[in-house]
Amino acid sequence: MQYTRSKQYLKAMGITVWEPRGQQPSQQVPQPVPQPVAHEVAPQTSVTPLISEAATSKGGLPVACSTDTSAYLNALAETPVMLSQSQPGDLLLVVEPPALTGEGTALLSAMLKAIQYDITTQSIATLDASSAQTLSTVVRQTGPKMVIVMVCHRGNSASLHTHRAALHQPGWAEVPVAITIHPHELLADPANKRPAWEDLKRVKARLG
Repeated sequence: MQYTRSKQYLKAMGITVWEPRGQQPSQQVPQPVPQPVAHEVAPQTSVTPLISEAATSKGGLPVACSTDTSAYLNALAETPVMLSQSQPGDLLLVVEPPALTGEGTALLSAMLKAIQYDITTQSIATLDASSAQTLSTVVRQTGPKMVIVMVCHRGNSASLHTHRAALHQPGWAEVPVAITIHPHELLADPANKRPAWEDLKRVKARLG
């Protein structure tokens, strides 16, 4: 039942669900090898409004894809964050600017449901230079089992790939830190959905 529900969430997000041939109805022709998803990238009219120029100038906040992974993680410890939702869930969701909007929140909610997590029971914080709280303080305050940082690659997907390649264990956090793609970039470019889904599966595998 959980598997069926997860498939429904993934299909709603526009992520193709490939199944072993043995699970397909016998009358169907075997699924072809997945083709490159470049055809999904073409409609990108929403890129500009979703990721504004203001979001690229972060008032001293660290930008994931402008530095190496260890330097970014070290900078995050004392980065000011605004805690918009504090819940006793397993996850602390940390969002680079821009803050989540309705569409971005809905997409993230669907993706979390696909790994059996409810966004309303998780803590959410946004990097915000005006806040007096730092990320390391918020981690201690909320006590999550995993921190997920959602960043904008701003065209530097190769750099983001190195950040996403594995779970991290910085010295300031007693729990693993995962880096993945900002939900607004998933909306702007559907080709990002597949790697973001792989990131969430890695999180689920660690948490069990």
